[in-house]
Amino acid sequence: MKTLNILLLATILLSTQIKAQVGGEQRENSDIPIEDVYNWLFLGDDLDHSKIIIEKYMDPLGKSIGTGLNSGWYNTGKPHRFPGFDITIGGHVISLPSESQVFNATINYPDGSVKEEHNTIANGWTKFYLPYAQGSIGLIKKTELLFRYMPPITYSDITSNYWGIGVKHDFKQYVPIVGKLPFDLSFLAAYSNFKSNYNSYAYGEYERNLDFDIQAFNCNIILSKKVAFITAYAGAGYQHSTSSLVLDGYSLPSNDGGFTYVQDPPLNLSLGGVNGFKTNIGARLKFLLFTVHAEYTVAEYNIFTIGVGLNSDIGSRIIGGTIEKATKKDKKKKKEKE
Repeated sequence: MKTLNILLLATILLSTQIKAQVGGEQRENSDIPIEDVYNWLFLGDDLDHSKIIIEKYMDPLGKSIGTGLNSGWYNTGKPHRFPGFDITIGGHVISLPSESQVFNATINYPDGSVKEEHNTIANGWTKFYLPYAQGSIGLIKKTELLFRYMPPITYSDITSNYWGIGVKHDFKQYVPIVGKLPFDLSFLAAYSNFKSNYNSYAYGEYERNLDFDIQAFNCNIILSKKVAFITAYAGAGYQHSTSSLVLDGYSLPSNDGGFTYVQDPPLNLSLGGVNGFKTNIGARLKFLLFTVHAEYTVAEYNIFTIGVGLNSDIGSRIIGGTIEKATKKDKKKKKEKE
């Protein structure tokens, strides 16, 4: 069975160190031409059987990227006041559980026979590395808007980009007794969208498009406490992600012994995603306007995150404080009228 190399997509764009296991010999993905994807899938094996195997093979990749998109969204439970902001860059080290390093696939043939595929294509990779860049700005009523963005990057016919948006809101302010306690408590929800496209021409004539898309969502309750320049924080929440691989343009064996080019309908595969609870704990150090933080998340795929950032609340102490005082005065006047 020929090499499956769609992992090159993520390897090039995300600088991962994933390796593929091929025929008992391990080689770097950069040494495997991406054309082998089409050869392995569509020029040798039954299409339905190939779909089963590729979905199993890509499952850890979909879960790894989905986990990364859902991580690193906060390093404190205190939202910025308007117009406070921060800009953070960092990276995730995602640990793959041992069961993801191998896979089993059951192939049912028309004649009633069954074939079990064990550890057939890829194993041996235990870590996945994913960078991220994020910004946020404080709004009114202890609410903060967060966003992530990577502009389209093209490399060797592969184009990829992602974006994300989130909101963090202090709900401690609505609980009278808890509101006076010396810690910060917030709720955060965020959505991310990752898209990657590979475009080429078969035999210099037929166009082929491969789209790899991931959508991710997470929501969390965040508790933090600041002492001097150190902020300790912890969170608990839910995460979900889905990933898909759509191939428009491929060849299939024909009855005359040749090949038939197919564009419609596209081949659509549902790949791995995460769905479950997660908890994390971390710490942030702040020196003047600069921060550095590290955290560890326990989930289906555990993840270690580290990041550095620029964090400013100088303007918010003046403008934000003025807005809050004005709001309190308005509330006081309203109560007096009542």
